[in-house]
Amino acid sequence: MTTTRLAIVAVTVIAFARVAWVTAGLMRTWLRGGALIAARWGWIEALNIPEPLVLAGVTYAPAAQGLPPGPSSALATTAAVLGAVLAFGGLGLSLWAFLSLPSVGGGHYVLQGQPIVERGVYGWRRHPLDAAAFRIWLAVALA
Repeated sequence: MTTTRLAIVAVTVIAFARVAWVTAGLMRTWLRGGALIAARWGWIEALNIPEPLVLAGVTYAPAAQGLPPGPSSALATTAAVLGAVLAFGGLGLSLWAFLSLPSVGGGHYVLQGQPIVERGVYGWRRHPLDAAAFRIWLAVALA
């Protein structure tokens, strides 16, 4: 398998993993229901709901068509490898966010006794999962 093909496969797998964990996060928040002190589901949150479905569609289309055959140009290989690096960075940022705040789910909410999280990745960035999503989307575009 060429470097380009391997990088594209890595980006595709990470993009599909994002779809799975966003869907799981939304289900987790929905199932909590009564444990939420405050929850906000306004228009901006509603705009984010289709994101995993769009990502799945955008990623599935090229995956279903198959990987590019044969050798690639240097530019295509560089873009695919850069995409893979960004995707792994987004994956790492997501994992760090989940380790920093194990109760993370989908949407904006406050749990009973939940303190403001200032440790781990949340000490560096207030919305690390959004930054991770941006990296993964950019990785898909590059790959």
